[in-house]
Amino acid sequence: MRAMSFWVYILTSERNTTLHVGVTGDPCRRIRAHKAHITDPATRKYNLEKLVYIEQISDPTRAVAREMQITGMARLRKEVLINRHNPEWQEIVLEEMPSVPHDQISSISRD
Repeated sequence: MRAMSFWVYILTSERNTTLHVGVTGDPCRRIRAHKAHITDPATRKYNLEKLVYIEQISDPTRAVAREMQITGMARLRKEVLINRHNPEWQEIVLEEMPSVPHDQISSISRD
């Protein structure tokens, strides 16, 4: 039996003006739902479709705590977090592999 992974992610708009933090056990399905605008109203209102940050956490309690921690951060701290892993704010493209380790997700730049 494969261990379940949970993912904390940040979406933004085309011009990177609004940030949305979320947590999911199935990042591919969740991002597709955001892109189809069938999730929360803020995603639709602000056109939050561009995945710019994602991190894998093995424990669901820790994943939710991390989501709340990032959500509570000031915008500048969220930008620092994104810039550390994705300085160009390029859209991260997920393959149909929800258990891919964070460092193997395409288009994330590493220092």
